[in-house]
Amino acid sequence: MEEQMPLLNSLFEKTEQYARTNVELLRLRALDKSTDVVSDMGANLVVILFLAFSAVALNIGTAFWLGDMLHSNYLGFFIVSGFYAVLAILFFLFRKRFVKTPLRNTLIKQFIN
Repeated sequence: MEEQMPLLNSLFEKTEQYARTNVELLRLRALDKSTDVVSDMGANLVVILFLAFSAVALNIGTAFWLGDMLHSNYLGFFIVSGFYAVLAILFFLFRKRFVKTPLRNTLIKQFIN
């Protein structure tokens, strides 16, 4: 029986080391996935920021152009503002279908793959 004690101790040590290795592997995989998601989101945020600046300039230009056509600058800005108010209402009504669900699915795919 005393001969088996070193074998059992060795088995327990190897089992403990295996468990620690698996925990470390899971931690590293989670870190890898989370850094992938955050870096992708950061890169996309920069692109969105540049697009937002372009959109602001385009909207100001459109408002002034409409104002010149209507001979009243404030009417051009009211028309552009009204257009965005309608878009905001539509976005609010369909936010789950067009934003929440696709974004959730994209994040899940990022973490799974």
